Amino acid sequence: MPYAIESCLSQSFQDIEIIIGDDGSDDGSIELIEQYCRDYPEKIRYFVMERPAELKNFVPSIRASNVIKTALKKANGRYAVILSGDDYFCDSKKFADAAAFLNSHETYSAYADSFKMVYEDGQEMIYLAPRPRNYPASFFWSKDYIHLSSFVWRKSVFDEGWFLERFCDDTGLIFSIACAGKVKFSEKVSFAYRQHNYGIMATTGKMGLNILELMLFQDCLRTGKMIWSSCSRFAYPLLSVYRNRAELHEAAYTKYIKSCEGYSHNVVGEIINSDASLKSRLFIYSLMLKCMISRKFFGLMSKLIKLPGKVQRKLFKL
Repeated sequence: MPYAIESCLSQSFQDIEIIIGDDGSDDGSIELIEQYCRDYPEKIRYFVMERPAELKNFVPSIRASNVIKTALKKANGRYAVILSGDDYFCDSKKFADAAAFLNSHETYSAYADSFKMVYEDGQEMIYLAPRPRNYPASFFWSKDYIHLSSFVWRKSVFDEGWFLERFCDDTGLIFSIACAGKVKFSEKVSFAYRQHNYGIMATTGKMGLNILELMLFQDCLRTGKMIWSSCSRFAYPLLSVYRNRAELHEAAYTKYIKSCEGYSHNVVGEIINSDASLKSRLFIYSLMLKCMISRKFFGLMSKLIKLPGKVQRKLFKL
C-alpha cells in the first residue's frame, strides 16, 4: 500500500484528494492508513467497509465494486482514477497529462495510457494502448485490454449513472467509461500492475473467471449499449463455459449462480437450463453465433482502422 499512496502524493498535479477504501482487512492496513491521514489531513480520507459474515460465499468482483462505488460517492473531484493497494503509478505526470487533455476536450470521457505488469521475479511486460488517433471506444471494448488504473476519467461517468449495477470494478467500469464517450489513448507507460500468486485472478481459476465474465456480459446486455462489441468481447468465455457446463453444478460455483438469479439476460442460467430446455438451448446457440460473427467483424475492422492513413481513408470510402 505505501507504494500506491506515495505514487499519488508524488504526482506533479497536486490538486487531488486520495480516498482509501478498506474492506475490513486485519493485516495492519488500517494503522498505516491512519498514519497517512495524520500526515496529510488535507489530501487523504478513508473509510472501512464491513466484511460479509460468509466471505467465502461472496463474489469477489461484487465486493470490490461496492468499495469503489462507496469511494466514488465520497469523492468531490472532477476526474477520477482507481488504484489498488499493491499497484502504483510510475510516471509523476500521469494526472497532469490527463487533466490537461480532458480540460480541453469536453467530448472525451477519459484519457488512458499504457501500463506494465510487474512480476514477483522482477520481470516486466509492457501493454501498449491502441495506437490510432481516433480509435473508437466500441472497437477497444470489443477485444482490447488496458487496465482500469490506466484510465483517468470524468467522475460524471459515475454521477450520471453510466455504470453497471453490480460490476463497478476493472472491466465493468471500463465498459461504463466507453459507453459515456470517446477515450484518448496514449502509449506513455505510467502505471505498474503488480502480479502476485495469491490475487483473485490467480486463485479463482479459469472456469470461475469465465463465469465472472459472463455475469458481466449479461449486465452489459441489460443496458442495451454496445451490444455487438460486447458480444465480440465475451465470445470465448461464453463458448468455454458452455462446453464445460457440467462443472456449473459443482459447489464452488454456487455463489456465482445465485448472484445471477432474478436478473434479466441470465446467460449463466440459460446455459444451465440448455440441456433440459429447447428454448434455452436455442437462446445460447443464437447468442454464440452472434458472438462469433461479432468477433470476426471487429477483428477485421480493427485491422483496417490500424492501416496507414491514406489506405484507411480509401477503404472507408466504400
